[in-house]
Amino acid sequence: MVSQLMALDAGRLQFSDAESCRKWLEALPLTNVSAAQQRLLQQIALLNQSAIAPGDLLSTLETLREAVLFVQGELAAKFSGKAQPLDANESGIWARVQSLWQEYADAYLICRDAHAKGDLRLLTSGALIVARAMCCIGAAMFDHYRVYRQVPAELWKKLNQLYVFAEQSGFARIKIAAGTRDAESELTCSAVYCQALLAHLANPFAMSARQMDFLAAWTEKWSLLTNLSANALPPSAIPALAVDLAGDTGATFAESLSSHPPA
Repeated sequence: MVSQLMALDAGRLQFSDAESCRKWLEALPLTNVSAAQQRLLQQIALLNQSAIAPGDLLSTLETLREAVLFVQGELAAKFSGKAQPLDANESGIWARVQSLWQEYADAYLICRDAHAKGDLRLLTSGALIVARAMCCIGAAMFDHYRVYRQVPAELWKKLNQLYVFAEQSGFARIKIAAGTRDAESELTCSAVYCQALLAHLANPFAMSARQMDFLAAWTEKWSLLTNLSANALPPSAIPALAVDLAGDTGATFAESLSSHPPA
């Protein structure tokens, strides 16, 4: 069945804007989660190779978002908290989930580059674009925790660089109205970044799958209450935490950072 569904797309991009994407999604069999995920992966990879205008690309990515979140969440349940090492089927599902997060993030990064170059259609969309890319990377990180694997340095480097871009562009704390979940009514690039930092600091490798589900929910809420400062905190009995934004790791004790100023 999966191969038949994949053959329907025949390696060709099936839409060119949000409206044609919406029609394609109407025929996507979300009841067959694995097949739907593979088709989404294929189409987003093709989007990244296409010549679609950045403005149309962004609206298309937003149209795809609900379906992507659904299939990724459903498939995560198939490998989350499983005995290690994963069996061949579980490992394959995890790898495909990682691939989709990466392709989806890369698509938003294409929009980010167009925004940075002054694309008029994306002039006011910088915060949304960067937050979405950071959400994809953060989700890929959390799915590493679900299978008790260390987050690759490359993912931390990308996330840190995106936060720096948001800060330098002046929209790190601008609220994003678009979203399908209640918490996202106040989503900011800063909050997305803090959510990833908090999840890492919570030592998820010692948690069960159920505890990690609670962690994901609570860090989303706590991130809205967390502040980041470019200046050193005043002396306190509580050790300060800091991030080397030029580095490839998450937060650590501020006193251990010496080569770069903390954030």
